[in-house]
Amino acid sequence: AVALNHFHTDVKHSGGRFNMFRLNGGLVILDYVHNQAAVEALGAVIDALPAQRRIVVPMSAGDRRAQDILD
Repeated sequence: AVALNHFHTDVKHSGGRFNMFRLNGGLVILDYVHNQAAVEALGAVIDALPAQRRIVVPMSAGDRRAQDILD
């Protein structure tokens, strides 16, 4: 419980892991999704957020199998 109370999803403490910040009036989420399940979970969060417009920029690490990226 103590560790969870001090955990922050910011770039300093957890870089690339569901970092959220505001930019030019929009909400930016940066997440280094590393597998299909993570992409699906992030998609569910994005779908649940209120928005007039969404821009999603998917990327992948260079060390993933081609099939992982296609999935």
